[in-house]
Amino acid sequence: MVMRFMGLRVRKEVMWMPLNVIDLLCEYGVAWDAKGVDIANEEVDWVYWLEDEHAENRRPLLHAARHKDIYQYFIEGIYSFEVEEYLDVFLSHEGARIILGKKIDELANKSGDIVNNNEIIDNWSFLAAPKVYNVYGERVEKLFSHNADELLVTALHAGTIAELTWPAYEQAVARVRSKSKKTDFNVFDSFPAVAVVSGSYVEVVDGDATIASGELPARYENIHSILTVGDKVQVYLTPHNQSDGHLMWLGDMQIYPADDSRWGYNGYSLLRPDGTRLTAFGLLRPTELKLGLYGFGNIFATNKEDSPIFASIHDDSELMLWDGASYEKWEGTTKEALEKLGVFSYGLDVSGIPGGSKIMAGSSTIIPAYPTTKNSLLGTTGGNHFLYPI
Repeated sequence: MVMRFMGLRVRKEVMWMPLNVIDLLCEYGVAWDAKGVDIANEEVDWVYWLEDEHAENRRPLLHAARHKDIYQYFIEGIYSFEVEEYLDVFLSHEGARIILGKKIDELANKSGDIVNNNEIIDNWSFLAAPKVYNVYGERVEKLFSHNADELLVTALHAGTIAELTWPAYEQAVARVRSKSKKTDFNVFDSFPAVAVVSGSYVEVVDGDATIASGELPARYENIHSILTVGDKVQVYLTPHNQSDGHLMWLGDMQIYPADDSRWGYNGYSLLRPDGTRLTAFGLLRPTELKLGLYGFGNIFATNKEDSPIFASIHDDSELMLWDGASYEKWEGTTKEALEKLGVFSYGLDVSGIPGGSKIMAGSSTIIPAYPTTKNSLLGTTGGNHFLYPI
């Protein structure tokens, strides 16, 4: 059996493989082929292995934990809520125990920043337990050993505290929560604005101002998107006791069935000078309610006059080029698309991008900066926000 596996090349699409299978293949020395692997698939899914009903079939995962090309994908797939629920499972299997230790080391190396430290406290505080310390000792102690005063001083010197405050947003959240008498709230992107919702109350905030507010039906199943369109705000929601999404304008309680509904990645959409909003699925107009969006894809454009506009529906889908009325599949390369967008003219070096690369659409940003976003943490170059992992 060993001879059959030795030298066998296996595509490294680990997200879709049971952990036991990955561990078995590591044990028998297969060669992992990473060519053409989508970045979104570069983490394993622990759920099946962790579930109690599969306990008797769990492998310890020791071979995967020690495999130099594989263990990182196991670390990437670890989420705090799963570790909290199945902590004893992680601690009682040698390979899983090693992998969790590497995750703890990774978190500890990030905990010197006040933002990351707060996230660690919020999500990983359950690790501050004797049974965890008994296994990992100083490694877990390091995770929670940062001095709060030192973190605060560092953050103040770096300007992090000032950058992370948004008074208008915080005030809007406080108002909708006060009106709804609830503590929970949700936030929806409508670049450059955001909409905050608690119960049936909505406020849309752009920079230092609330630009719209209103109420939703008192009861609903879900809100899917809230987008400013011209001087209106389109809301896509599923009404109470219904399964299909409906559209409404904020401030008008009349709801309408959507002519069409689409589902894509939640990236950026683009306000147009004529009052429309361009999404990866086409235009939303202030004169009609037709298209309901569960996610609006991602738009790529710059602030140059007559800038081409590219779009992608999903993280791994092909680029499309907007022709002013509809999208056409982009037949060129990613590098050619960046060149067409004029990225070179902003002094950003894309010369090292291989010709066959694909843009990671779900993680990328190429969008004009607005007066209310120009000082964001993302930064600006030539009046645009740029982030494009390849």
